[in-house]
Amino acid sequence: MVLKQQRNSVKDVMKKTIQAILGWMLLLTGGCSTRDTGEAVIETELIDAAGKVFLLQEMDTRTVRTVDSVVIGPDGRHTFRLAVAQTGFWLLGAPTGKVLVLMLSPGDHVKVSGSATGFPDHIELAAPEETMALQAFFAQTRLNERKVDSLEMLIADHQEDENFYEF
Repeated sequence: MVLKQQRNSVKDVMKKTIQAILGWMLLLTGGCSTRDTGEAVIETELIDAAGKVFLLQEMDTRTVRTVDSVVIGPDGRHTFRLAVAQTGFWLLGAPTGKVLVLMLSPGDHVKVSGSATGFPDHIELAAPEETMALQAFFAQTRLNERKVDSLEMLIADHQEDENFYEF
């Protein structure tokens, strides 16, 4: 019971931290942006994605709004073209519920390729520097979450051992 509360507490703190970081990054980059309104392009080329629905969502500090959804064709390719007025956060969501967080500005071009099954952990991303840094942050966060989950399982499996509390 205590482990479950601690786990939920850790996840809540991580979610709030990520939201705060994204909020500050949006404010800083949006406030400093001098680019004109333009088109941003997201190209996807995902194997084993045929027939699967992917969502494109725009995220701001209060809401997440679905902008487009697409059933990926047999070749695994699709191109999203967006009118982007200022730098903002966008989510590309897989049918598994996992999302790829992108920071897009007017004129940006992002290419996502790899496996739909391993999305977003097993993809290749070609994107502006900000988006690449953001993706690296989320990849490291997911890795750390797996380590915490593994440690929690280890503790749960051995908490009844005779000498558990001695170390």
